[in-house]
Amino acid sequence: MKKISRLLIANRGEIAVRIIKTAKQMGIFTVSVYTRNDEASLHVKFADKAVLLEDDHLENTFLSAKKMIEVALNEQCDAIHPGYGFISENPEFPRLCVENGLIFIGPTAQSMELLGNKVKARSFVKSIGVPVISGISGSVDELLESAKYLDFPIMIKPLAGGGGKGIFVVNQAHDLPEYLQKAGREAQNYFNNSKLYVEHYFEKARHIEVQLLGDQFGNLIHLYERECSLQRRFQKIFEEAPSPTISEKTRKNFLDAAVKIGKAVGYQSAGTIEFLVDRNENFYFLEMNTRIQVEHGVTELITGIDLVKEQLKIASGEKLEWNQNEIAIEGHAIEARIYAENIYNDFMPVQGKILKQNLDQIKGVRIDTHIADNMILPQTYDSLLAKVLVKDKNRAGGIKKLAECLGQTEIFGIENNLAYLLQLVIGDDFKNNLFYTKYIEKTHNESKGNLLKLKEESSHVLAIAYTLVHFIQTKKDPNNVWEQIGYQRLKNEINVQVNGKDVYLSWEKRAKGIDLSVEGNGFSLSDYQINEPFVSFHFENQKYQLSYLKENGCTYVHYLGMSIKLTSNSILSESTIVKKSKKFENNREIKINSPLFGRVVVIHVKESDRIKKGDVLMVIEAMKTENTILSPISGFVERVNIRQNEQVEEGQLMALILPSKKIVKKLELN
Repeated sequence: MKKISRLLIANRGEIAVRIIKTAKQMGIFTVSVYTRNDEASLHVKFADKAVLLEDDHLENTFLSAKKMIEVALNEQCDAIHPGYGFISENPEFPRLCVENGLIFIGPTAQSMELLGNKVKARSFVKSIGVPVISGISGSVDELLESAKYLDFPIMIKPLAGGGGKGIFVVNQAHDLPEYLQKAGREAQNYFNNSKLYVEHYFEKARHIEVQLLGDQFGNLIHLYERECSLQRRFQKIFEEAPSPTISEKTRKNFLDAAVKIGKAVGYQSAGTIEFLVDRNENFYFLEMNTRIQVEHGVTELITGIDLVKEQLKIASGEKLEWNQNEIAIEGHAIEARIYAENIYNDFMPVQGKILKQNLDQIKGVRIDTHIADNMILPQTYDSLLAKVLVKDKNRAGGIKKLAECLGQTEIFGIENNLAYLLQLVIGDDFKNNLFYTKYIEKTHNESKGNLLKLKEESSHVLAIAYTLVHFIQTKKDPNNVWEQIGYQRLKNEINVQVNGKDVYLSWEKRAKGIDLSVEGNGFSLSDYQINEPFVSFHFENQKYQLSYLKENGCTYVHYLGMSIKLTSNSILSESTIVKKSKKFENNREIKINSPLFGRVVVIHVKESDRIKKGDVLMVIEAMKTENTILSPISGFVERVNIRQNEQVEEGQLMALILPSKKIVKKLELN
């Protein structure tokens, strides 16, 4: 048995924070690694020592096994924990650790080579009698020759992948070349291996996985299952344990199958067997993740077992302390993942500054996160901000608790999916377990419509909150000169911009409240209080309490999971009116601006090309996800302002499109 005294966490973000917490509880000195664009992350702050990686390129930092070995040896570490993603499933990593006298917190290189490779794993699993989905693998060129003969729809996956990266469903053979090339680029970019795996795709399937723990003495147990069927972009956003879907008979069958696989390879450490379950509860082996999972926390909540602690004990040579019959399910746990993304634009990752968050103030639940106030989220990495985990005695109680927690969670300044998660949780489909792996894709337009409607309906409430904070509170903002000179005493009206819409308000103070006019409709406002960071009031027989934040001349108000930026041009506002003729509207040039920070990986057009509406102009990679930029009109490419592999900023002009080759005369301001 070899005791671990100094541990390098060869990862970043929330999983690094998670590992650090358990390691410290065990008395282990922790060393974290970071790059300059991630120096505000909590994993840098919480570790006993943080080492700066001077190079910002992934292939020289988090994707380099040799670099991590070098840091571990320089810091006199005994062991390395790889976390998830990056090189956590690269067999070279544990092999190099052994060669350099370091303990790798995970399985052996041999197990990783067999089970981490989708082709080898499925061939092996099939040989021991566990059902698998048939498929083929190879390079992009190899698959172009053979995959077109498969039964569509098919799914493309990186051979060495995970985390939803580089996965695409293709419904028709003529779309295959485009998606194989996209998947190959993402696979190379994220996993340093461009080879792919192609298999048949099942409609309305469930994604259910089994958590395993194995020691170095041949002992192996399962910790029951998790259901992870609610996904977007093939990446999970909700997980729960146990599965609310399967029968006891099916549960026993695939738990036995998972243990059979683990024992057949002598698996050590924590690992997860993933299954696809069809509508008739037939299950098929998908793959094994030879690492800790993002969603491991829900298993910890229902079993009371710290999986990271067990990984460290197993790697130190300790035996498992439980037999299978000692592991029981207690209650029901659910996890929701909060991402920085634009839910109205196909969940496109976003970059920005986290002005303020309250994740460390929410009591009674578990929140795994690495973010902090005033942290700029780097575009280099995954856009995961936090995981919210709850547990209750049953699923209904867990859903209620999760909805309450998401409603309390606030993240100001960066666009995120918090409101989207909240609407899913309180919806009937979630409560009645009516979802499947493609549920979000099938229902997303309706969900977006519901959220846009919610934004529209909340515009009056948000505008009232803004007005109270800026004009009616007794304590004035010392940074607002107009409040200091008493502008609101001269003219009790304001125009507030909410979600791109102007909301006009006027008011008269009364002894017991305020007579309020919103968009010409009269209301009575009473019992209002401003106690930073909260504003509360009664409006239309309902009590409202909203939190707010003043930052850089803007006010952010948090409501129903939404963090809305509000502004007003009522004070000395100046606007330039541009009169455009109908002819100009029909012939104006269209600017194609980058919707996000990222790298241009492919440019499909050049100047003077004729294009149709919906044609692909270019592809931008951000946070390891490719985002396709389409032409909004038919016409001609007037100019291309970028080059392949160029880094672009949000809003940067990339191309100009004309509806015809006619020169458009620029109109002057009237």
